[in-house]
Amino acid sequence: MTSFDLAKKSLAANQRKFELGTETNFFVLDSQERLAQAELVLLQARVNYQEALAAINHASGKLLASYHLQIDAGHQVSRYTCFVRNSADADSPRSQH
Repeated sequence: MTSFDLAKKSLAANQRKFELGTETNFFVLDSQERLAQAELVLLQARVNYQEALAAINHASGKLLASYHLQIDAGHQVSRYTCFVRNSADADSPRSQH
C-alpha cells in the first residue's frame, strides 16, 4: 500500500466523520491536502522513472530503437518496417507506429 492509497483512505474516513458530525471540516481539508501531496509525489516518481529510462536508453545507444527509428547516413530519421507473421497477412510490410 502506498502513501497515495493511505491518503485516499484517510480522506474517505475523515469525510465520513464530517458527514456524521464527529469531526470538523479542518480534518477533511487537511486530508485533501495530504492526498494532493501524495499524488504529486507519485507523479514525480513516474516522471523521474521515465527520465531515467530515457537516459539509460540514450547512454546505451538504444533511444531511437525503442521508438523504431533510425538515422541514415544523410541524417534523415525514418521508421523501421517490419513484416507481420500471421496467417491473415503473412509477409506484408507494416509500420510499427
